[in-house]
This record gives sequence, C-alpha cells and structure tokens, in this order.
Amino acid sequence: GVVTSRSVPLNQHVGFIKDGFAFYSRGGDLYHNSVRTPYCEAWAKGWKIGCLIDKPRDALYFYVNRQLVGQAFGGSINAHNLYPACSLSSTGDSVTVRMSSIPSDSPSPTAVVSIQTLGAPAVPVMDVPPSVKPTCAHFPQKVSLDLTSAPPAPHSMKCQLCDYRTSVFVCLSCNTQLCGRSGSSHMAAHAHYAKHHVAAVYTSGQWLLYCYAC
Repeated sequence: GVVTSRSVPLNQHVGFIKDGFAFYSRGGDLYHNSVRTPYCEAWAKGWKIGCLIDKPRDALYFYVNRQLVGQAFGGSINAHNLYPACSLSSTGDSVTVRMSSIPSDSPSPTAVVSIQTLGAPAVPVMDVPPSVKPTCAHFPQKVSLDLTSAPPAPHSMKCQLCDYRTSVFVCLSCNTQLCGRSGSSHMAAHAHYAKHHVAAVYTSGQWLLYCYAC
C-alpha cells in the first residue's frame, strides 16, 4: 500500500493507521484507518501486486498478477505526498519492490492511471486466425478477441476509465477497452504496466493492430 507520512508507527499494519492505504492479502480487502472495504479475492505468496496512483483524478488502483482489479481509494490522495509501504506478519516474510513510471513522452499525465474493468478480464483462449499476420514479436500466441469479425456494438465501445468513444483500443491479452492517443492514452499506460503490448482498434470495417512496444 502507501502511506502519507514518513513518520508512521512501525508496530501497526499500514491499513490500521490514519496515514495508510492498504490492500491486504488475507481476504483481499482494502483498509484505511482501520476501516475494511471488500475488494477482491485473497492473494498469496509469489503473486505480483501493482499499485498505480492517478494524481489528476485523485485515485489509487491495484493490479493482481498484472490484471487490474479496479479503483481502490479516491477523494483523499491528492492532499498528501505518498510513500510506498508494506506490512509483514511473520518472521521470515519478505517482499520485492520495483518502482517504475510510464514513458516520459506520454501526452497526458492521466496516462499513468490503470482502469476500472467491467467484470473479470477475459482469459486469452483463441488461437490467432491464419488470416491475421502477427505484426511483431510482441504479438501474443493466444488472443482474447475474435479478429475475424466485427465487435457486437462497435459504436457503443468506450474507454473503461474516461468514457472516451473515439478510437477505442482493445487489448489482445485481456480484452480491456481503453482510449488511444487521441484520448488520454490509457491503453499506452496499460501496455506499459501490464506488459500487454498489442492492441486492436476497429475502424472502417476492420481491426487494425498496434504494438506499443515497437
């Protein structure tokens, strides 16, 4: 999780202090100032937990194993500096922390935001059809999108974070729908953090593929 002060008690869990915002492995719940909020399933040893901070929208989001869970906290993030923090329950417990940011050429600061999914992410189960030629080495071996047919309602597609409806991209790895650079570049942020590099946009009756890593 994160804390809003460098001077926090070290004998209490992050989510049980007024300065802490935490995502707990036991139960998968959120805690802030000892208040519990149900969030997702419990997570376990070896899982990768990501925390993204959206300053412009005053919100904090979590990923589990590179899949977005959704917005965790909001409405009180911008008022403070934030510092990464975690609580360990048993002797011998350890964590590995990696800090990163989105590419510096992103056109909007809101591109650092993760997104709120509409249900669980789709699992890639389809083979790439023979008619579709992989654009590069980053193309997934399995895709979560049928690239041979039009979406059921292309005009109703929208970014799952900002509701942008023009040039909405679909991640080929998890089926997340996010805006491109003509919006707030939320797909670029998703590609950078989740390492889902290839997305498709439906235009002029066909799917166009784009790799954010090339």
